[in-house]
Amino acid sequence: MQPDMVRLPSSMRRCKKGSYDQDVMSGNKQIAWIWLEASVMNLVRRLSVCTSVVITSALTSVALASAAVTIPFQINPAPYGNPNGSFDAPAVRCVAVVGELPGTVTITGGKEDRWGCLLSSEVRWLNLSTGASGSARLSDGLNGVPAGAIVQTGTGQVAVAVMSVAGSIITPGVASFYVP
Repeated sequence: MQPDMVRLPSSMRRCKKGSYDQDVMSGNKQIAWIWLEASVMNLVRRLSVCTSVVITSALTSVALASAAVTIPFQINPAPYGNPNGSFDAPAVRCVAVVGELPGTVTITGGKEDRWGCLLSSEVRWLNLSTGASGSARLSDGLNGVPAGAIVQTGTGQVAVAVMSVAGSIITPGVASFYVP
């Protein structure tokens, strides 16, 4: 074999046995370069397909994980100490919204435009996965802003209790959910 001849490994040979070797040995460098170029193009094509599949998979999982989830729960008033409630004191429906921001939960009303939760209530929470705990206060609902509290709980299984601070007898609303 002459020093200026190119010899590719057998894994890059695509034609019937012997023809590539004959081309290289006969000094036909143009055919050898065509084979090399075709092999490189196949490699580039395969790598680009694999890369696009990986990127698409990663972006799809991010999009699915970022969808907000609403978890409803209710607070049952017990007027005059009656644990069964009353027709004049209906249940208060609140929701916990998770997935809007990582490690946070928004406690707000379950009705249209996030109205319906107790105004100026206390929110106590416990992250069952990390042991972190805390409290927050729902806003007062003034100036057209619905009652709500954004709580930084961290990622994990979280238990939340919403309690009235008005002094009336109200059974706390309790919910447990996973915060991404």
